[in-house]
Amino acid sequence: MAIEISSYRKHLKPGATGIISATLDPTTKIDLHGVVVQVTRIAAELELTSGEVPASIKGAEVPAVLLLFTDSIQCACPVIIGKNSSGNTVFLRFTEIAEVMLKRDYFRRDVLIPFYYDEEGEDLETVRDKWLEARLVPTRPVFELMSHGEGSKVLNWKGQDVLLPQKINLSGGGLRFASTKELAPGSLITAHMFIEKPSPYCISAIVEISRSEIFHMTIENRAFYNWAKLRLKSEPIFLTAGKFITIDEKERKVITNYLKTVEE
Repeated sequence: MAIEISSYRKHLKPGATGIISATLDPTTKIDLHGVVVQVTRIAAELELTSGEVPASIKGAEVPAVLLLFTDSIQCACPVIIGKNSSGNTVFLRFTEIAEVMLKRDYFRRDVLIPFYYDEEGEDLETVRDKWLEARLVPTRPVFELMSHGEGSKVLNWKGQDVLLPQKINLSGGGLRFASTKELAPGSLITAHMFIEKPSPYCISAIVEISRSEIFHMTIENRAFYNWAKLRLKSEPIFLTAGKFITIDEKERKVITNYLKTVEE
């Protein structure tokens, strides 16, 4: 898939993160990490999150590639670094069609919601039977959702005293979360996610773990990482990702609609 220059503004939004890579000579390559500040039909402005524009390229126009990371795609955009770039501000001019390297079916957001999970066995049919049985109970478990800091907490859920809000990276297709425990790839969990829009709702889905590894900070996950370090107070911390393999499609829709209301 490719993105025409005229369509860049549909994908390149303020707040998206990117890496500007340029080869200055056979032995010198630079990588500048930044956040998109503004976009026009033919150009973009980025604010660097670390370092500055090298003195060696100030006042010159330099061919480069912008590796762009958004909620739904990752792509490589050929650009020219503008000669008026300086300090931590970089001006880019789009020059060619962008190559899409990854396209997600569902966009993602970091959200702060009450969340917990049950570890399950590896027999998917048994786990699905238990998930379905819980949904067929005439009266679904009730709970109370109350404001707590920047998020909400849950009271009186299946004998749990309090479920505090946790930062998770959520989409209609799966989730990522931080924990003090490593989970085996291919293992199953039942995830319970509590949201308050448009009304308090608990979504339960069976998740297959795709990876679980020690959480290292990058430019893309800095806010998530800092929250995890502050909240979990553990070493090491694991970042675990998984996809929904069993979820009510109506509840998947609830997730995607909810994420549209969440500001980044």
